[in-house]
Amino acid sequence: MENNEKLDHVRHSLAHLLGASIMDIYPGSKLTLGPAVDNGFYYDGDINGKITDTDLEKIETRMKEIIKTWSKFEKKVLSKEEALKVFAGNEYKEELINQISEKGEEITIYTSDNFLTFVEEDM
Repeated sequence: MENNEKLDHVRHSLAHLLGASIMDIYPGSKLTLGPAVDNGFYYDGDINGKITDTDLEKIETRMKEIIKTWSKFEKKVLSKEEALKVFAGNEYKEELINQISEKGEEITIYTSDNFLTFVEEDM
């Protein structure tokens, strides 16, 4: 069980790394969620451009470059209003923030280097 939790944690962190890489390569993209899944991870979003199979190597290379600069994730709890300001212009994040707020849950953000995201459950 403990190994599964560690693997999920690593996969979730890698999903954030994927998101940071996508934002670097495809500026103006709007990311939604980047969860760990049973066999890996992904990041959902509205990409500013088109990702093809040939772009995957470029994304992986960027992930390898970015990870060298990341040493930790910093956690912060925001109010709904603060979170809406941080993610202004990303209607997908705004919708998630409103849903989390309506459930009475904390809005927790994590930053690493210049990448910022939020999750519903602590990492």
